[in-house]
Amino acid sequence: MRTIVETSKGYVLIDTCDTADHGLETMVFRCAEDGEVKNWSDLDARRYATILEAIKGHWNMIEKWRSK
Repeated sequence: MRTIVETSKGYVLIDTCDTADHGLETMVFRCAEDGEVKNWSDLDARRYATILEAIKGHWNMIEKWRSK
């Protein structure tokens, strides 16, 4: 899942996926309005044990960053 969120300081990409090294995780990166990542240093991250947790966590991260 990938979502671009506009914050008061610009745009962020919220990306949730199943990685080979960490499993299910959500990470947040600075991006342009079109979603092009400007800096791959993550601003926020969370890991999950199940797919349902990851889906819920993705939406929670969207709400968290919309308010920034």
